[in-house]
Amino acid sequence: HSQSERGQIHRLKMLNESGQYSYSASSGQVVACPPGTAGGGSWTSAALGGAQRVAELKAFFSELKAAGVKATIITKGNVGACRYLMEHEALLHFFEQVFGQVGTFYQESDFDKEHQEASELEGGPENELRDSKANLIRSLMAKEGLKEAEAVLVEDDPQEISSVAGICGSVFVSARKGMTGNELNELRKLAGCKVTAVATPGAPGVPGPPAGSPPK
Repeated sequence: HSQSERGQIHRLKMLNESGQYSYSASSGQVVACPPGTAGGGSWTSAALGGAQRVAELKAFFSELKAAGVKATIITKGNVGACRYLMEHEALLHFFEQVFGQVGTFYQESDFDKEHQEASELEGGPENELRDSKANLIRSLMAKEGLKEAEAVLVEDDPQEISSVAGICGSVFVSARKGMTGNELNELRKLAGCKVTAVATPGAPGVPGPPAGSPPK
């Protein structure tokens, strides 16, 4: 297993190079595809719900970006691992910044100590989540000159949702398995985008909640 930021990047690379994977909706887990099985993809794609889900997320974030939304990822996980996953699936460019833990915040496993090659995806001091998500969002909003109605936290933790009351809006992802069609449409409405029909239940989405702002 891996705990450090650098080690997790290496671990994700190894998983992506080790074979084909798919997302199991019934178990909510990433599963390895037997050799010769069609329809598999990278581990990182499966972690986001599979190729179709990744395509849906690309289309969704393209809509938000076109509407002038600026999105930021705030995660309690390691910045480098989040960046690697998002970069490998061509989603990272939709986000202005990634905040989370860096370096050996979660200490190092034996695997981590054996894999010390640096990566440009590792975060620096400017990416470190030193305070609560609520206080970071307050700070980011102040820098952008945003009012409460001009920013929203997307989150599956009810305590984090409660923490931003009076700071910004919020969209609660109650299923805790990524944004469903209903939450995607709620965000579309906030950004002034066209709402689409909801046809399928949600699957894992972006790792970490994006805090974004609709255009002023």
